Amino acid sequence: MGKSINDLLSELHPLIKYLAGTSDYKKLRFSVSDMESFFTEKLLYVWMKWSERLPYEEVKAITIASLYNYRGKIYKKYAKEIPLADHPVPSTDGEPYRDLVEEAAQYLTQDQAVVLEILVDPPFYIRDKVVAGKRIPSHVVLEYLDMPQDKQTVKDMNTFRRQIFTSLEAQLT
Repeated sequence: MGKSINDLLSELHPLIKYLAGTSDYKKLRFSVSDMESFFTEKLLYVWMKWSERLPYEEVKAITIASLYNYRGKIYKKYAKEIPLADHPVPSTDGEPYRDLVEEAAQYLTQDQAVVLEILVDPPFYIRDKVVAGKRIPSHVVLEYLDMPQDKQTVKDMNTFRRQIFTSLEAQLT
């Protein structure tokens, strides 16, 4: 039996903590946990892309290289966009949304809860592709979930999204 994503996460967790702690996260107005989540999302992206095509050790090597490169990319992207202020902006770490998703999850299937969490508190990958405050297109959700993005799957995702909100509306009213 081959190694899993959990093995990769546990082996590279010290590296993620190191990279998050040594990055200039304060200049970027992120918390250490934000930085750790960025690196964890990158690790998951690399795993999803390469795990079925390459042996575990090669995936691990690609992941390590990607994490080191990603640190610089984060800084280059956000150092320009975030104005320097006298006081750092406090981070909520998504906590208000977490309670909402957990409460709603009791009325939804596991798949519905996953999509709801993506829509309510989008991961960095999606936030990077969508303009803030705008609706997240179904094709972006499908891309994040590594699903086909043809007309039928986009239509199915739109229907699935409506079902989530219809279910919540029926349960909470």
